[in-house]
Amino acid sequence: MTKKSIGYQQHLLKLMKKHGVPEMTVREWDYIAQKKGLPHAHKYIRTFGSFSEVKKQLGWDSTTIQSSNRKPYTKPEIETILKENKDVFLASDSDDMMRVWEDYRKKHPDRRLPTYKTVTQHTTYDERLNYIQAEKKRYYQREKEQLKELAIKHADKFTVRRIWDQWAIANDLPTSDKYIYLFDSWEKAKKDILGYTSKECMQQQLIHIGVQHHTHMTTTKEWNMYAKEHHLPPAHKFVYHLGSWKEAKTRIYNQIN
Repeated sequence: MTKKSIGYQQHLLKLMKKHGVPEMTVREWDYIAQKKGLPHAHKYIRTFGSFSEVKKQLGWDSTTIQSSNRKPYTKPEIETILKENKDVFLASDSDDMMRVWEDYRKKHPDRRLPTYKTVTQHTTYDERLNYIQAEKKRYYQREKEQLKELAIKHADKFTVRRIWDQWAIANDLPTSDKYIYLFDSWEKAKKDILGYTSKECMQQQLIHIGVQHHTHMTTTKEWNMYAKEHHLPPAHKFVYHLGSWKEAKTRIYNQIN
């Protein structure tokens, strides 16, 4: 290995040690890298062979990561954290709570703040507004139509909140919170914009699969053998989303006849 390549490795490790944390994932590092103009994870992986090797070089082994982790947050703890950091939201010009919080959290890795996903698992949107003492902003119809147009344009990503938020952050689009501002819930937003909820979408997908492969939808045992071979949803998925195996077959055959 040349001195130049050793120097480059040391440079990369220095940057990650300064801006990263032991329990960080590839995606979380890429988020930081994009915001701060740092090398993305693929450059580390190409240089060191894997992201785990990078952490090993920094001394961030499993023991370090385990010691840096904490017990799961409770709702009272989340409430206290939001109240203590309310100025982060109130001082920002952005009404996108997720983007504001994640930017702040990743600028201060030493504080070990919960991810926005963790925050939303313990609180509703209105509770979060109450904790930071912020008013729910009024959106006009024009703005609502603009959000609808964006969702329709990127309809293949407008599925579950996690997928949409990842896409939104990468492409500078409104995150799911902004849709919840308007529609009161993510599912109501999907219903209003796309005409169906996640459950209805899943039902239609399963019915479509069943129509295409209806000759094999005899017993659950036969279907499971066929589904495993052709990488299709097993019978219990049909039962869960459509009520029963019999009901699933009825709805599928109604589409054929």
